[in-house]
Amino acid sequence: MLTSDFDYFLPHEFIAQEPQAKRDACKLLVLDRKTGETVHRKFFEITALMRAGDVLVLNNIKVFRSRLNGCLQGNTKSGVEIFLLKPVSMGADSCVWEALGKPGHKLKEGVVVEFQEGIKGIVGKAVHDGGVFEFRIVDALITNFHLPKSTLLMLVSAFALRERVLTSYEEAKKYGYKFFSFGDAMFIH
Repeated sequence: MLTSDFDYFLPHEFIAQEPQAKRDACKLLVLDRKTGETVHRKFFEITALMRAGDVLVLNNIKVFRSRLNGCLQGNTKSGVEIFLLKPVSMGADSCVWEALGKPGHKLKEGVVVEFQEGIKGIVGKAVHDGGVFEFRIVDALITNFHLPKSTLLMLVSAFALRERVLTSYEEAKKYGYKFFSFGDAMFIH
């Protein structure tokens, strides 16, 4: 598949610029991923769609600037990227983060990375195992409407088939749904 397979026309006016005052009053497009059938509801009706035994996982994570671009100390042409995952320890004048870095071959233990505004970081213990992830079976998903060619659109398409997702996005535009982070929601089951 190509990134272009996940492209669609999205006029700027469909991108929500701020959240609704009452977040649970946003529109909710319900997509049956087996049949492609859609139903239009409001988000506060989500509990009516849940079955006995369902578990609703809430995401209350605050977004912060986690992708840092810098260079190796003394070498402004050696671009590196650090992606902060979670704090390990926080001190008054320093903090330690678990992070991903690329290119990994430049980020050996003890290497100093310089960022904007004179901030410096020192690479600590490098772990190359790629992390451990545990997956469980998911049979429903609540999500936003994602931007064209985005990895989040690809993720949703893997769950509900690209053609069905893109068809439902076109329907959402016809009904005036708002897209992106502050926009309306979609429940895929």
